[in-house]
Amino acid sequence: MHRYMNIVIPAMVCFSLVWCCVAIVFPGELDTDPVGVRRVLGAMGLGFLACGIFAFGRVRSPEASLFLRYTSLACFHWGGVIGTESGAYTMDLFAFYLLVGVGLAESTFLHLAVSFRKELRQRWLLLLIYLPCVPGLLFLLQTLIVGAGTDWLAGAVFLLSSLYSVVAGIVWIVRVARRDLDGVMMSGGWLLVAALITGVASQLLVEVVLLPETQSSLFNLGLIAVPVSLTYVIVTSRSIGEVDR
Repeated sequence: MHRYMNIVIPAMVCFSLVWCCVAIVFPGELDTDPVGVRRVLGAMGLGFLACGIFAFGRVRSPEASLFLRYTSLACFHWGGVIGTESGAYTMDLFAFYLLVGVGLAESTFLHLAVSFRKELRQRWLLLLIYLPCVPGLLFLLQTLIVGAGTDWLAGAVFLLSSLYSVVAGIVWIVRVARRDLDGVMMSGGWLLVAALITGVASQLLVEVVLLPETQSSLFNLGLIAVPVSLTYVIVTSRSIGEVDR
């Protein structure tokens, strides 16, 4: 486990950081948002990653480690798809983004919600949590082999990931309401609930015509409240065996 934290996690952080920065400079052609909006959302992704790095730097715990994994993937997600001048690898990059930045990212968020301060012993539950990665992997393999993936596989990744995001939010709220987060101050728990509601509300506003359609994705900026509140919860909810740096 120690070797994992010292090698795999820094590699994931660095890769997500590089991907996000490159995607900000060279946005993909498949994204319908204007370049300016894409870059603002990419900056938010860097904010997610900064929260994960800060929490992991302060508290070395399983929760902080999983949180850093999630924020790295969220950084990847909000960075978006990298564009290419020739377009030769456009679908390959999109398929990889779909697997990692969509399927794996939302699965990890649910994993964090379910396992925070708990040990998951059921292997089947972990397989269920990461189910969106299955159609994402199949789509990526199809794209690499035949040059295009089946549309319904991509749709399955987006649908399952959206569902998992909602389920994760519900799990967090229920666990806070039941006081099922050992070592977490209630003030921190309700701060997280408020952040989740703010994030969901901001996404719902995307469907309301309050901004020009080309700028509606900016309502997603409210989601930054979620990693900020989780950082507070993790840093202030230490337990025996954790290392304060």
